[in-house]
Amino acid sequence: MVDDIRIVLSDVDGVWTDRKIYIGEDGCHFRAYSTEDSIGVVLLKIMQLPLVILTGEDNNSLKNRMERLKVAHIYTGVRNKLYIAEQALKKFDLTLSQAAFVGDDLNDLPLIRAAGFSAVPANAMQLLKEDAALTLTKTSGNGVFREFCEEIARKKGIFNQVIDEYTRNITKFTY
Repeated sequence: MVDDIRIVLSDVDGVWTDRKIYIGEDGCHFRAYSTEDSIGVVLLKIMQLPLVILTGEDNNSLKNRMERLKVAHIYTGVRNKLYIAEQALKKFDLTLSQAAFVGDDLNDLPLIRAAGFSAVPANAMQLLKEDAALTLTKTSGNGVFREFCEEIARKKGIFNQVIDEYTRNITKFTY
């Protein structure tokens, strides 16, 4: 199952964030991102797995965060994640069976069911836990994405090699 994974798809709110939106008195919206998840992006690069972000949100903080992490494939304002995932995968000449997906809510359920490997945070609703291949130990906004990437490496049997490569080459990264 995981051996066939060639690409990673991820939701944002409820995975990278804690599902909360902070609104300042001036109306500005804020979200908190866990820095743990940044390492997940690097681990994917070491494993040579592209990352595609699929989110219903469309805001500058999200775009800024992904730009800082040099994530090139970002789809915002998405309502039908399954459809958009299929369209994105065509650009890589890949299928859903070759994709791993992490999501946390009902709008993620069709993609959780269709992906070759899927996971949800520990605080996802029970229905999603029943359909996902893996329930992670981390909760929303607390390193879920990184744990997901680590689990992919573990299930591929390359975790130690990926960590060795990371520690050996940490100074080569530009972010």
